Amino acid sequence: LRGWKCCDVHVKEFDEFMEIPPCTKGWHSSSPDPAV
Repeated sequence: LRGWKCCDVHVKEFDEFMEIPPCTKGWHSSSPDPAV
């Protein structure tokens, strides 16, 4: 199974994994990190 630890989404195939939308609160969010 593949998935993100911060979300409860898990799939078996890599293609399905790549189609998981980015989450809004976890470390795989599509929002860039704020500049430090």
